[in-house]
Amino acid sequence: MGDLFFSYLFTYDAMDKRKIIFLDHGQGAGGSATNLISLIKNLNKNKFEPSVVFSSRSMFSQRIIDLGVPVITLKGPAFMSISFEIGGKRICNPFAVIFNLMLILVKAAQLYIYLISTKALILQTNEMFEHIYGGLAAQFSKTFCVWHMQEIPSRGSLFGVGRIFLNIAAIILPKKIIVISKAVRSAFCRYIQRKTIIIYNGTALADFCDQEKFGLGKTNKKTHERKPKLAVVMVARLVPWKGHRVFLKAAKLIHDRFPYVKFFIAGDLDSVPKRYAVELQTLVRKLGIQDVISFTGHVENIEDVLQLADIVVHCPIRPEPFGLAIIEAMAFSKPVIASDIGATSEIIVNMKDGILVRPNDPVSLAEATMCLIVSEKKRADLGAAARKAVKQKFTLQRFSTELEELYSSLSNKR
Repeated sequence: MGDLFFSYLFTYDAMDKRKIIFLDHGQGAGGSATNLISLIKNLNKNKFEPSVVFSSRSMFSQRIIDLGVPVITLKGPAFMSISFEIGGKRICNPFAVIFNLMLILVKAAQLYIYLISTKALILQTNEMFEHIYGGLAAQFSKTFCVWHMQEIPSRGSLFGVGRIFLNIAAIILPKKIIVISKAVRSAFCRYIQRKTIIIYNGTALADFCDQEKFGLGKTNKKTHERKPKLAVVMVARLVPWKGHRVFLKAAKLIHDRFPYVKFFIAGDLDSVPKRYAVELQTLVRKLGIQDVISFTGHVENIEDVLQLADIVVHCPIRPEPFGLAIIEAMAFSKPVIASDIGATSEIIVNMKDGILVRPNDPVSLAEATMCLIVSEKKRADLGAAARKAVKQKFTLQRFSTELEELYSSLSNKR
């Protein structure tokens, strides 16, 4: 890992290549990290020369370095949460707001130096704070700034002014805004939407092409679980809005009728607030389903969990920006039941290649799941249609090609 202030010592070959810098917070959690890894792996290195800048020190950086891509970490602390919770209510932390505003200026200055030294053509920003200070640095260095919007700021974010501030910044800072769904695009006003381009996330079908190689029916060495008679799996970061409570309440309803069904929750318990992990485990005991619920913990490769699944559930309680876990399950020919909120309806055609249910409704989720439990044919038909849909619309090749076309169109304007 390099030091920002030694970046002037770097030399670059192949000057005809278009230099692209990806700016990321470096936390390495969720779909945005997966997208960054996939993009860098598949980017045409004969045409583009990528490097990555992280806002703060991160273990995730090693995964980028292993791909042979230069990594720079900006000096200084990480951004702070602008609120804290007291008695179940979110309270603004004015100190954090002031601190973050100052840090934005400091990091923008650091990044500006790096952009000038590398003569980068494009800066692609991947997270909210990075959109702001990256956009500022790009403006002063005359670098094309591309926002990669992978989240939906709620109307109440930044205590009611988040979306307004985002739209104002979007007028000035980015040259182009990549949105990963129509649901994400809806966060912008109509004027800003003209700057946007929808590029859906993609997944590598080859990673999910041969279920037999994962040893179905045998003990999974990665999760230490044996394939049960029938398994319902939820793959999602352990954050409240992903709907784990809904999943557990639905599991209770299903267990009362089908006691042989096992349920798995895949997500890193160690990387979430301890209170939330304890809350989920307490709910499991309260519902009396501790014998049929398994928390797998962190799983590096999603296929190690999907091999256990007969049914995959994705049940967020607030709008989902995309749902990478959905298309990965579909690519594995698994029937998916998802909350009809946010971008899930852009991925799943209800009752054709998956099932959509009312959000935050354990009864609706349980009923849909039980319909699939009793019909192996329905599970197989939905799974086959799901893989076909991914092959048509959500391949990694399509994702990479559309991004490269955008980068090339910007380079032609220089």
